[in-house]
Amino acid sequence: MNNDLDEQILLKIAGMVTLTDSHIKNRKAHFLFDELLNFENRVLALNAKLAHMKSYIIGAGIMYGQGENIFYEWFKSAWLQNDPLYYITTGNNCLPLIHVNDVAKFVIQLLNNKYED
Repeated sequence: MNNDLDEQILLKIAGMVTLTDSHIKNRKAHFLFDELLNFENRVLALNAKLAHMKSYIIGAGIMYGQGENIFYEWFKSAWLQNDPLYYITTGNNCLPLIHVNDVAKFVIQLLNNKYED
């Protein structure tokens, strides 16, 4: 098997979907984020109008590290193992986490033209 097929099988088993550019037109924003979605759509529309400009929307998920302390208390509790860790529902939740350094590396690669459409 090739790596792409392996990844798609693993994602299917995990119940996750890889989002691609083909999904972007079907996105629905929570009403609190309608303005942000409209802005993203206007930015992406510039790609068709301005040949010399290429814009990207990076849906990085939940970022942590380097001062992004959203999970600080959970990580600290897990590390110290003093208190039980609490979770919601069955604990099978899948959160799209990424370290801010990895997002920065991705942005640098975009700026260096390492990625095509």
